[in-house]
Amino acid sequence: MSRAWAGGSTRQWRNQRQRALDRDGHRCVDCTAPAVEVDHIVGRGDGGTDDLENLRSLCVRCHDRYTREQTRRARGSKRPREQHPGLI
Repeated sequence: MSRAWAGGSTRQWRNQRQRALDRDGHRCVDCTAPAVEVDHIVGRGDGGTDDLENLRSLCVRCHDRYTREQTRRARGSKRPREQHPGLI
């Protein structure tokens, strides 16, 4: 793993993350709970950037929900869901 990635924590990313949290008042933009996560609105894998306009502050619960939704969509676009053999 490159040092630039290092778990997503470069100085530039930490600064951008802090700017997003400050902008949103350290509150989740969805439910107003205390925000501790910063999420990309358009994921980097989908061409999103680390620009402040593409970042949102989220609580752990909302961030987990968005991550599950993104994972489900990504898996769904690559292959159809297989049925369990015992349920056919």
